[in-house]
Amino acid sequence: MQIYTHPLCRIQGLNFPPPENPERFGELEELLQGAIRAVPRRKPVDARIMHLIRNTHAYLERLRVEGEGVEAIDDDIENPAETFIDMESYETAVAGVATSIIAAENAGFALVRPPGHHAHRDYTHGYCLLNNMALATKALVQRGERVLVFDMDVHHGCGTEEILSTVENATMVSFYQADIWPGETHYSDAQNSIRVPIEGDVDDALYAQHIDRYLVPALQRFQPTVVGISLGLDTFRDEIFGWKLTEETICNVKNLLANQRYFGILEGGYEPSSVFYGVRAFAR
Repeated sequence: MQIYTHPLCRIQGLNFPPPENPERFGELEELLQGAIRAVPRRKPVDARIMHLIRNTHAYLERLRVEGEGVEAIDDDIENPAETFIDMESYETAVAGVATSIIAAENAGFALVRPPGHHAHRDYTHGYCLLNNMALATKALVQRGERVLVFDMDVHHGCGTEEILSTVENATMVSFYQADIWPGETHYSDAQNSIRVPIEGDVDDALYAQHIDRYLVPALQRFQPTVVGISLGLDTFRDEIFGWKLTEETICNVKNLLANQRYFGILEGGYEPSSVFYGVRAFAR
C-alpha cells in the first residue's frame, strides 16, 4: 500500500507540549522516505477540496495564527486546553485533508498529523484540527461510493460520527474504550453509526471477538464499495490507556478486507514506536 504524506506534518507544532507534536513521528524516517507528497507545499489546494472543507467546518479561518505564538483552539470547558495551533496549522490542516482525500481515492494510507476524528462541524478538540476521515469519506461519496468507516482509535471518533450523520451512503463503526474522554455530550446519536465501547484491558484476542460480532455483520449489511480505517494506534501495548493491541490486530483487519477496497488515515498514537509498528503493519 502506498503511503501519502506532507512535509508540514513534521514541522507543525514544534513548540506544542506532548503528546501531540512532531515527536510522534520520531521513528518514521524509513516510511517517510518512501512516501508520496500528495500536494505541493505553498501552492493552492484544489478548489473542490477547499469547497468541501468550507462546507464542513465552520471554524476553518480560526486556524490561522499570525507570528510565532501558540494558541489553544479547543473550547471544551470540561478539560484543560490541549488542542493547539501555530503559524503552520492552517496550511498543515488543509494539506492533511488533501493528502487524506488523495490517499482515499487511491486506496492508500495518509500518514498525517494532527489527527482529525474529534473535529466537529462548529468546533474541535482532542488534538484535532480538521476531520480528515469525514472529509475523505464525503469526497468518495460524491464520486458515487458507499463508504464504511471503521474507527480503531481508543477514543470514540465523535467528530466523524457527527459530520457523517447526515451523509447518505456512509456508515461508521467505532470500537473504543468505555467511560473515557470524550463525554457523551460530544456524541451525536447518529442513526448510521455503530458504537462499541469496550471495558477493561483489551488484547488482540478480545478485539478479534468484537470484530466478528460487530464489524463483520456491519460489512455484510452495508455492502460498502470502500472501507476507510481511522487508524488510532493509542490502542497499542506501549501507550498509556491500558490496551494491549499489536500488529496482529491490524493484520486481522487487513485479512478481513482482503477482497475489499480500503484506505487508512492516521489518528491517535503517541509513542513513536507504536506509530512506526502500526503504520508499517497497515501499509506493508
